[in-house]
Amino acid sequence: MNIFLALLLLALGLSWTGSAHGRAPLADAIVDQAEDDPRTALALADAKLTEARQRGDGPLLVWLWLARAEVHLISEQPDEAAHDLGMAREALALLPEPVDEGLRLTWGLTQLASQRHRLPQAEMTAQLATLRPRIQALGDARLLCDLAMAEAQEKRRAGDIDGAWLAGEAYARCARQQGNPYSMANALTGLSVLRDLMVTDADGVRTSLDYAQAALIALDGYPARFRRSIIEWEIGATLIDKGNSEAAVEPLERALALSRELGDAAGVAIASTDLARVELVRQRPQAALARLGATVLPASLPVDWRANAAKVRLRALAQLRQPQVLGELALARALLDELPRDRSRSSLLAAMAEAWASQGRHQAAYDALQEAEALLDGLRGQQRDQQAVRLQSRYEATLRQAEARRLRAEGEQARLALQAEAARREGLWALIAALTVAATVGAAAVLHLWRTRRLAADLALRDELTDTPNRRAVATYAQAQAELASRLDAPLTLALIDLDHFKRVNDTWGHDGGDAVLRAFARSAQRVLRGQDRLGRWGGEEWLLVMPGTRENELDAVFQRLRTAFAQADIAGLPKPHGLTFSMGAAMLTGAHTDWMNTVNWADQALYRAKQLGRDQMRCAGNDEDAL
Repeated sequence: MNIFLALLLLALGLSWTGSAHGRAPLADAIVDQAEDDPRTALALADAKLTEARQRGDGPLLVWLWLARAEVHLISEQPDEAAHDLGMAREALALLPEPVDEGLRLTWGLTQLASQRHRLPQAEMTAQLATLRPRIQALGDARLLCDLAMAEAQEKRRAGDIDGAWLAGEAYARCARQQGNPYSMANALTGLSVLRDLMVTDADGVRTSLDYAQAALIALDGYPARFRRSIIEWEIGATLIDKGNSEAAVEPLERALALSRELGDAAGVAIASTDLARVELVRQRPQAALARLGATVLPASLPVDWRANAAKVRLRALAQLRQPQVLGELALARALLDELPRDRSRSSLLAAMAEAWASQGRHQAAYDALQEAEALLDGLRGQQRDQQAVRLQSRYEATLRQAEARRLRAEGEQARLALQAEAARREGLWALIAALTVAATVGAAAVLHLWRTRRLAADLALRDELTDTPNRRAVATYAQAQAELASRLDAPLTLALIDLDHFKRVNDTWGHDGGDAVLRAFARSAQRVLRGQDRLGRWGGEEWLLVMPGTRENELDAVFQRLRTAFAQADIAGLPKPHGLTFSMGAAMLTGAHTDWMNTVNWADQALYRAKQLGRDQMRCAGNDEDAL
C-alpha cells in the first residue's frame, strides 16, 4: 500500500473497506493518489477491486470503478474512463434498492466529465441542468464542489467567460472549505486560464500567473508530481503566448522532468512541444525538431494540443524548406476536420500556409491564409458581440445597484424623519437638530445620486461589502455632528474600532472568511447601537463610530454592548464561538479640540494604546491615564 495513503487514511480514522452508504473514503484516497502518480493510483484501484469482488461489496465496487474513471480523466484518457464508467454502471444496476443517491449522482457527473470534449454544447448544458437540482437537493459537499467545477468548464466551453469565472470562484471557495489541496490547486489553475482569457494587458498576465503560482503553493508539502507538471506547463505555455518565451523555459523544463519521472508519455510530448515553440522563437528550427523527436500525441488528447504539435512541426520544416513538410500537411488537413472554428484552427491554417509557401505552392498558401483571415474576422465579430453583451449586463447591474442605493437612502431619510418626530415629542431638541442635519445631508446625497447615477464606486455612500456608510459618508456625518455639537455645546464622541489580528483571519480562512467577519461585525454593531449613532467603514478592518450626545462615562457600556454582540455573531465558515475581538479608541469633542479630524487623531492614539495594552479593550483619550 502506498505509505502516504496509508498514513492519510489512518489519520482520518478511515479503513480500506467501503460502506453501503456515502462516498467510500478509499475512492477519494485513490483519486488523491492520482495527483501524484496516476499509474500507482490505477494499481491500487485494481488491487482493491479484486478484494471488493471477493467480499461481494457491491457499493464499494461502484465507487472503485468511479475512482478509476476519475484517475483516467485526470490523466486525459477519456476512452479508458468510458470503459470504467460502463463497469460502474453494470455494478450499479446489480445493487438492491434503494441505491444511494450520491452514488448515482457521482456516476452522472463523472460520465458528463468524460464526454466534455465530444458532447455537443447544447446537450452538455441540458444534462448538467438535469443533474444540478438533484445535487443541490442532496447537499453533499463533495458533489457540490464537483458541480461547480463542471459548471465552470461548461460555461467556458460555451464562451460565457464571466459566468465561468463566477463558477470557478465558487469551486475555489468550496475546495477551500473542504480543505482539499488538490481541488484547490485545480480550481486556481482553472482561474488562471480564465483570467488569461478575460484580460489581455500586462497586468492581466501577471494576475494569471499569480493564480498558477498560488496553485503550486496550495500543493506545498503534498505528493502531487502529476498535478505540478500540469501547472508548470500551464505557466510556461502562458508565458510563450504572451511573448516571454525565455522565461517559459524553466517551468517547461520542470514539467518535462516531472513527466519523465512519472513515465507520462503524453506529458513529455506536450512539454516538449512547447519547448520546441521556444526554439522556433529563437530561430532554431533544427533544435525545435529535435525537441519534438518522433513523439506523436495520443488521439485521446484534446485536438487543440495535437494541433499545437502539428503547427510547430510544420513551421520548423517550412523554415528548413524540407520536402517532408508535404506529409505533415496531409496530417494537418485531417486535424482541421476535428478542430472547432476558433483561433486554434486559424493558427493551424496559418502554419499550413507557411508550409505550402516553403515548397513553392503559393496558391495553396494563399487559400489557407484567406481561410485563416476569414475565420479570424468572424471570431473578432463574435468577441465584439460578446463584449458588448457583457458590458451591457454590467451596466444594467450597476444601474440596479444605484437604484437600490437610492431606495436605501430614501429609507434612511424616512427613518431619520420618524426619529426626529419621536424626539420632538420627547423634548430632545438637541437630537432633533442632529437628525435634521443628518436628514438634510441624506436628502442632498439622495438628490445627487438620483441626478447623476454615477457608476464610480468612490462616489457611492455605502460600502458594498458591509452595507454600512463608507469613509466618505461617515466623514460627512461626523463633520455635520461636530458643527452641530459646537453650536449647541452638546457632547459628541468619536471612536475608532479595529478588528484584532485580522491578517490572521485572512491567512486562516481566506479573504472570503475575512469578508464574512467584516459583514458580521457590521450587522452585530448595528443591532446594538442607538439610532443617532453612525458606524462607517473607515478602511480595511477599521471603523469610525460617531456618537452624538455620548459622554466619556457612557463609553464603557457602548463598548461592552458591541463586544457582546460581536462575540455572539454567527459567521459563515468560522467555528462558534469564533473568539474574534476588537480594540476601540475614543475621544470626546470638547472646547480643547473642536476640530473633528483632530478628535479622530486623538481616538487613533487611544486605539494604539488599547492595542499596546493587549487588545480586546477600549481606551479613551480623555482619561488621565491615557491623556496624550
